[in-house]
Amino acid sequence: MFFRVIFSIKAESLSHGDSLRVVGSVPALGLTNLDQAITLHTSPETYPYYETVNPIKIPATSINSAGAPTLTLSYQYALFSGGKFARWEDSKASRTLQVAMPPLDDKIFCVDGGDSKEELVMLVSDSLRLSGLSPSSPIPTSSPVPAPPSSGEGPASPRSLKNGVEFMCIGGADLDSPKNSNRLSSSYRGTFTKHMDRQRSLSLASSSASDCSPTSSPYGSPNTKTVKFGFDESLPPPSEPKAFVSDHGSAPPPSANLDLLSSDGVIVVSIFLPIILQRAESQTGGAVWTADWDYENLLSMSTHMRVTRVGTVKWRGWHGNFGQQSNNNSPESGVPVEERHLVERCLAPFNCVPVWCDVKVFGEAYNGFCKGILWPVFHNVSSVYNYGGVDADGGVLDDSVHGSAPGAAPESELSETMSNSSEFSNQYDSDHAAGPIHGDGGRQAHLWSAYTQINKQFSDTIVQHFNEGDLIWIHGFQLLVLPSMLSRKVGRLAKIGLFLHTPFPSSEIFRTLWCREDILRGMLNADQVGFHLYEYARHFLTCCRRLLGLTYGMIPDTHGGHNLAIDTNGRQVTITSIHAGVETPLLKKCLDHSSTADKVKAIREQFKGKVIMGAIDRLESLKGTPLKILGLERFLDKRPEYRDKIVLVQVGISAFERGDDYKATKAEVVALVERVNAKFPNTIQFQECSESEMRLNQRMALLRAVDIVMVSSLRDGFNRLPLEFCVAHQDAVQVGIDNYARAAAGDQTAVEVRPGVCILSEFASSARVMRGSIHINPWKVAEIAHAIECSLAMDVEEHRRRLKYDMEFVKRVTTQRWALAVLLDLKGVKKNTEGQQYSGAGLGLGFRLLGMETGFKSLDTTQVSKSYRNSHKRLIMLDYGGTIINDSEDKEGLMKFILSTNKEAKRSTIQEDLISTLTALCSDPRNNVFVVSGKERSAITETLGAVPNLGLAAEHGMFYSWPHQATGLAADGERKWEIMNSGGQDRSWRPTALTIMEVYTNRTHGSYIEQTESKVLWQYKDADPEFGALQSKELEDHLTSVLKSFNGERGKKRMRTEE
Repeated sequence: MFFRVIFSIKAESLSHGDSLRVVGSVPALGLTNLDQAITLHTSPETYPYYETVNPIKIPATSINSAGAPTLTLSYQYALFSGGKFARWEDSKASRTLQVAMPPLDDKIFCVDGGDSKEELVMLVSDSLRLSGLSPSSPIPTSSPVPAPPSSGEGPASPRSLKNGVEFMCIGGADLDSPKNSNRLSSSYRGTFTKHMDRQRSLSLASSSASDCSPTSSPYGSPNTKTVKFGFDESLPPPSEPKAFVSDHGSAPPPSANLDLLSSDGVIVVSIFLPIILQRAESQTGGAVWTADWDYENLLSMSTHMRVTRVGTVKWRGWHGNFGQQSNNNSPESGVPVEERHLVERCLAPFNCVPVWCDVKVFGEAYNGFCKGILWPVFHNVSSVYNYGGVDADGGVLDDSVHGSAPGAAPESELSETMSNSSEFSNQYDSDHAAGPIHGDGGRQAHLWSAYTQINKQFSDTIVQHFNEGDLIWIHGFQLLVLPSMLSRKVGRLAKIGLFLHTPFPSSEIFRTLWCREDILRGMLNADQVGFHLYEYARHFLTCCRRLLGLTYGMIPDTHGGHNLAIDTNGRQVTITSIHAGVETPLLKKCLDHSSTADKVKAIREQFKGKVIMGAIDRLESLKGTPLKILGLERFLDKRPEYRDKIVLVQVGISAFERGDDYKATKAEVVALVERVNAKFPNTIQFQECSESEMRLNQRMALLRAVDIVMVSSLRDGFNRLPLEFCVAHQDAVQVGIDNYARAAAGDQTAVEVRPGVCILSEFASSARVMRGSIHINPWKVAEIAHAIECSLAMDVEEHRRRLKYDMEFVKRVTTQRWALAVLLDLKGVKKNTEGQQYSGAGLGLGFRLLGMETGFKSLDTTQVSKSYRNSHKRLIMLDYGGTIINDSEDKEGLMKFILSTNKEAKRSTIQEDLISTLTALCSDPRNNVFVVSGKERSAITETLGAVPNLGLAAEHGMFYSWPHQATGLAADGERKWEIMNSGGQDRSWRPTALTIMEVYTNRTHGSYIEQTESKVLWQYKDADPEFGALQSKELEDHLTSVLKSFNGERGKKRMRTEE
């Protein structure tokens, strides 16, 4: 006798890419062998239930006293990530199934398949039990895989988990026939699941042991799990699967009713995939590639959404440093082309898509342009004496790289580089024609072309994997122009977000980049731009206003809230500023590991009796490591009693990509360490290591062992070290409270536990969210020394209180909550709504995504021509500036300034062929032609007054001259003008207005006064944008109060105030 069993488990916390398998103590369930475990599946219709597709045929294990076949087995669910075993659902519990076959005359729910044959199927339903980490977050240190459950007990405890059992009868299907497997699956997933969902909410997988009441049926026993037959129509419907809703206290989403669902797709793009890739040789001599999540990477967080990750692969530390190795076959030279398909197959279970780039081009883009040019600028560092920093090798490019002629770019090399990117060739041609940039022989133009090519390769890969409706989330300053390239291809369909993890510089520093407009336009082609701090967002907004003349403000969202946004080309680009956090469960799991505890003990034993200060910094000047050492030296000079009582453990992470900066910083740090140790022996323990040697477990061990951690960055983006330090000392808060209570009760064994304290640079982004840290200005060495003194002098209670303040943010904002909050903002962006449509304009990096009202259509010149020929009376109205005269805005503004200060200056003239065209139009008696302008009468009379039968309108229609000779010209041939206000004009206000405007003109550099017959205009478009806007508002208020008794109108337009 066989039981036909379907296993079903409710699992809402699985991440995309994770899977569940069931393994048990019978051969049909693999006999505890994970390689033979049964995979469970889900679908959008059945989520969050994961089920076996077809029933599993399991023989009965015994016959009970009533003669009914019984089944007894133990089983457990295993979680797999990326196709590899990650962990058991709960390391302390297994599940036991013990059930008897029901009699055939009992009420059994039947799923009729259409045939007379019926099969009895048992549904075993459970709920996923997770403790500690999420399914995709195993212990980050090596540990043995737990043994699978044996018969009757789990891997660590005989305690059993509750399950629910139901029987159903499926008709019309031969369960043993492969050809009917899809039919059976359809029957079960369709009819049965639809009707049984309401019972699941009450009858399945109860977590309380009291729900497991014994049955009195002869087919059960006191040890048998509850058996349910059929379903109760009176049961309420189950709740819908829960979508993410931002937790109380975390960053609020833009739309309170907007959710991220498991059906939502997102493409996460970063320069490197959050994957650790390894290669080994097989026994046959071939390559074997393996991959695992890089759990330290901010973008490796798990989520319920459908996530595809796109980026280049980082293999054994390769960052594109092609020139550092002489052997091109070394691992650092990149994945061999013939093995790329193996890597793609290896990454497929992780839903990761690699971008394959030319090693040399990638090195020039990443190390040359990103690290050598953008990195210092984005950290507010600019030097007019150093035009390049480092190249792709970490060295300085000489003229031989670009040819012998100064300022000449290598035509052959560039054409090869740009062969796959013809749309950007014109962009380079204009750059090349302009000559060498900053006198560096065209080096920056060469690196810029590599940067744009890498961005284009990313764009091509993303488009291949994009599905309509997917969100695209781009990360890092390495991909700033990627939104422009994506907008050209999928911008009308996709919502594109860009998040920067570095600071954004002030406008005075950013404007030193020669490609500044291209970078800003590339970023603005995204629908959302995100930063960790509003300070960085404010700098970005200022750059957009000062360099591109854009405006920004608050705009309403779809549910009554408001978002900060930039108005550009008819679109609104949302600005988000949410600081990221860390995954506390992952860090605590690492701290709880025995190897971490051993390292903590070893560090404390080594420096027993001393106050331990710790620091982990990259060896580059921006990290301020020399200032930290000078501060410690100043403290010891001031407080000599602390000599031999304090030690600084300084870990330096090699930063080869920073070239000369790394070498200079390392030399300076080593020299200072030797100097301080000569004065105060064994005070500083300096150790340099690679990034791979200071992974999470080593880092958490050091942070747990130290009493003080110091971050002295001169300018820093997202730095997780202070947040990790808080988690490392979190337990000290509760231990201190417990020990205080024990001591108050008279317990002499209670030991005082002193939590650590963080000394944090005010220039680090985390300084805005860590209120309990001691904030310092690292440029002030005396302030560093004072902070060290304060941290040593404060009592235990203040230590505990400061750490509690810091933990408030660490607990509230995790990596996952940060990511989902940003994605909620992105999903809430208004796009393709009923009132707006999008189209593209421009070529290359000048491409712009334009937003226009629905119904907008381009001018159909063919239809215009047809209508013109068929009409008998025509009114033709032409604009003056931009239509009749094609002056640029800058040239027109300069002409206005010249005319306002020099009345004898000559105005722009109109080309003869345009005069001929106007004359021909006006000669047709069926045409009434008008030219409308905001200029004064004298200006348009001087340029167009001689055209016969042409109507003119000056100062936006205040003065007008009819086209017909009978009314348009006086007897003496002078053009006759009429005034809109026939009663005349009161100009008594003008002297007062001019006097006031002159005061503001003297105060505001770049402003001037423009006068016409009907108005006085204060122009400030060439002034500082912010200051000009403030002065304009003040001027408007001043004029309103002074001139309210006069008969005049006041108006304010962009960059000017009119009277």
